Amino acid sequence: MTRPGRNEIRLRHARHYLEVCDEALRLLSSGGDLSEIIKDVPNVLEAQNAATELAELMPEANTMCWQFPFALGVGGASLIGLDRTIQWNEKGLAIAQLAAPGEPRMKVELQLFDNLGYLFSMAGDLPRSRDSYGAAYRLAHGLNRPLRVGELAGHVGEVLCELGDYPLSNRFLEQSRDAAIGAGGTPRQQAVAQLRLGRLQRAMGQPELALDFLHIAWEIAAGASLEDLAPTVVSEIASLCKDVRNYRLAIAFYERILEAIKSHPNPHLEGRITAALGDVYFYADDLDAARTNYGKAIAIFGRTGDRVSDGRTQAGIGAVLAAQGKSAEALGYLKLSLATALKLGDREGVEKARRNISAFRAQLGGDHEEVLRLRAEAERVLTGISEQPLLIERHTYR
Repeated sequence: MTRPGRNEIRLRHARHYLEVCDEALRLLSSGGDLSEIIKDVPNVLEAQNAATELAELMPEANTMCWQFPFALGVGGASLIGLDRTIQWNEKGLAIAQLAAPGEPRMKVELQLFDNLGYLFSMAGDLPRSRDSYGAAYRLAHGLNRPLRVGELAGHVGEVLCELGDYPLSNRFLEQSRDAAIGAGGTPRQQAVAQLRLGRLQRAMGQPELALDFLHIAWEIAAGASLEDLAPTVVSEIASLCKDVRNYRLAIAFYERILEAIKSHPNPHLEGRITAALGDVYFYADDLDAARTNYGKAIAIFGRTGDRVSDGRTQAGIGAVLAAQGKSAEALGYLKLSLATALKLGDREGVEKARRNISAFRAQLGGDHEEVLRLRAEAERVLTGISEQPLLIERHTYR
């Protein structure tokens, strides 16, 4: 059997690329599952290179070379890495600018610039992320798509905030919020717009204003049952209050959320907010209130089956007991928290447990027999964890 030559192999690659493109576009138009197509991305990238070079033999190749990255967006990044996915989208953009006509070209460019904005942000190249999102933003204006303009204004504003250009960031983020509200944006778009404004105010050192925006974001997310977004908002609020050590604000906020949950029952969120309230009371040195809220949260997790949150909250109880001088009982809870995290594969829970037990060991004072025993036991637990040791934040628990 004659071995095919280099050009024949590359032509086969190119044809394979076109076949996969056809299948991806067919699935997209019918709302199908692209997961199997995405698995083929590494091979498709090589085929795209061949299709570009052999376009004179395959007139349809140029069109497919921009259609495929347009269709799959950033879906291949986890398989081929950020750098190659950026190259893939850049190549599709260059070909589209030459091959696609008029308004269809603008639509393709808009999506590919949007892809590149995200990819450059993930790669840490914020100036190029800003420029790519900015190009997509201008194209959306030209196509008269107000909701897309607002969405892209949010991306631009978020990157500008990271770059420290707060006045310009504020202009874009306010435009994003106004578009989400005025142009009939979805609850998710409205909540994300408020969340971004809250983050900007936090970066600018305006915690009260930040909390106002974040509270609005949480109300929208909770009212629309956006269960993936609501915890993100709550986490931002917790970070804000921890930054400024304004525990009174945090307590008031969490209590408002728990009151609102009564009219929109959500036991999963109720448990997590109750545990977060316990954290804030602990930081505020109100140990009795912290223990009470941790106990309520664990009871809720028992009903919802949220074992990850249950394990992390056991560590909160251990921290309270340690602060009350009940060292033996405290270590029992901290070990339980670690065991639960290890059993469930909860990496964040393992890391928190490590910090908690390290802080517990460091704060054991004296050299009498019981202290030495507990210190040795804590040391054995820590050396039994194979993970790389972590720094102890603020030398405290939780």
